[in-house]
Amino acid sequence: MASNSSANREIVTTRVIKASPEQVFKAWTHPHYLAQWWGPKDFKNTFNEYDLRPDGSWDFVMHGPNGTDYPNKSTFVEIKPPAKLVFNHVSKPHFQVIATFEEDGSSTKVTFRQVFSSAEECEKIRKFAGEANEQNIDRLEAVVAEMILDRSNREVNATRMFDTSMEEVYAAWTDSKSLAQWWGPAGSTILTHSIELKPQGIWRFMMYGPDGSNQANRIEFTEVVKPSFLAFMHGTEEMPDQYRTFAHFERQGEETKISLKMLFPNPEALMAARKSGLADSARQILERLAGFLSKNKKG
Repeated sequence: MASNSSANREIVTTRVIKASPEQVFKAWTHPHYLAQWWGPKDFKNTFNEYDLRPDGSWDFVMHGPNGTDYPNKSTFVEIKPPAKLVFNHVSKPHFQVIATFEEDGSSTKVTFRQVFSSAEECEKIRKFAGEANEQNIDRLEAVVAEMILDRSNREVNATRMFDTSMEEVYAAWTDSKSLAQWWGPAGSTILTHSIELKPQGIWRFMMYGPDGSNQANRIEFTEVVKPSFLAFMHGTEEMPDQYRTFAHFERQGEETKISLKMLFPNPEALMAARKSGLADSARQILERLAGFLSKNKKG
């Protein structure tokens, strides 16, 4: 009979990655980056929900290279940035993941531990998990390297704290009636023609400027992860991918932090956006959102 000691119930993978613990932890906990590397080689992910808090849910579908879909659900147990992350994989096979991130000079030692309820259950997975986990960490390493590249010459960032729950903030971003009250640069208004909130879904609206101008807009959602992340391409029917926007929502106690990034295809496009005032729209959008949330704050 196999021993049921903790060592026989665990599958452990370690790797030293050339990045800080903060950077590696971000790749593990930001849904945009996590979706790019989670799983073995050639697997892809669609995240539906990612709520990073104790008892919060992580609900996603892993797409295998042969076309098979694998629904997955986990529940977060412990979050200690940037040192430790613990979650339970509640869909089959059942196990707990304990990931630790230790500073190692200018690098980070990552320890990825899967803990099973019994040695027998662990052995069923161990046969193929070793190679799969190494591929998983290979992908993590590549995503971290890409994530920390300097893109300051083609992106605009804005952050703001809101004295509102993350659920309310996310609702303001995903309800067309709410969007009509705050979306767009200062002084502008919008009229939504249609909106489909899902990956590859399209939001079409007319924007009316304070100078009397109007412009047809087309947004295509690329990632929709309730209640923590939205990503979309912004443009027109003729030029659908003029720039990309990433909106990340994080719980900060009873408040919510929004990190907003506008990514342009090249430095010249960013320079043109700065000259036209478009690059300042990220800050203006967050300011208008703050006013909307304050006006509609519950209880």
